[in-house]
Amino acid sequence: MEGLSTMLMNASQYGVIPFHPQCQRISLNHMGFADDILVFTTGSAQAILQVKEILHKFHQLSGLKSNPSKCEIYFGGEAIKYKSNALLLSGFKDGELPVRYLGLPLMSGKLSSTEIDILVDKVTKRIKSWRAQKLTYARRLQLINSVLLGVVQYWMQLFVLPKKALKRIQQVCSQFLWHGNDVGRAKVAWDFVALPRKEGGVGVKDLLAWNQACSIRMLWLFLMKA
Repeated sequence: MEGLSTMLMNASQYGVIPFHPQCQRISLNHMGFADDILVFTTGSAQAILQVKEILHKFHQLSGLKSNPSKCEIYFGGEAIKYKSNALLLSGFKDGELPVRYLGLPLMSGKLSSTEIDILVDKVTKRIKSWRAQKLTYARRLQLINSVLLGVVQYWMQLFVLPKKALKRIQQVCSQFLWHGNDVGRAKVAWDFVALPRKEGGVGVKDLLAWNQACSIRMLWLFLMKA
């Protein structure tokens, strides 16, 4: 992968693969992690063909070949006008922004309402897959703590989630905890459910508190790097 990285950088330094307009100032044309790589360039035919040529040379040297069915191209700004031609030349799939990696959207700003809906839907779909089973309160509680809230906390490692989204997730979890397959009102308010056992609760993680803690952690890491 270091060899592929060198080939891509040399191609941009010599003008073979043009830099993406937003990446030219810092001379960035790709980012890689393990066996995944993102290449940033223009949508011109020259750029697409040169990237494919480098991938082909890399295949000849290393034996590692890219799978077009698993590769995607993401278009934005003026590059959209090259879309149909770029897809034809590359043979890759048309990807949708924001790019998703390991289940998370790669974005620097706040989460959009669409992304928040995706998170809530993930939690809801997990519950629907369990509703066919007759689960005790203890088993529901275990699933909420270990699976459902685990998914939410995974997102919290990178994003500050809106309170409205967290309350929606808490409502879904509360409904599942008290009624499982049925619909009804919560028997105990979630604020009490989220209390530690020694204080009369059942030990469910408080999402609002976890969200705040993760926000402080992200700020601390940012200040340490600065």
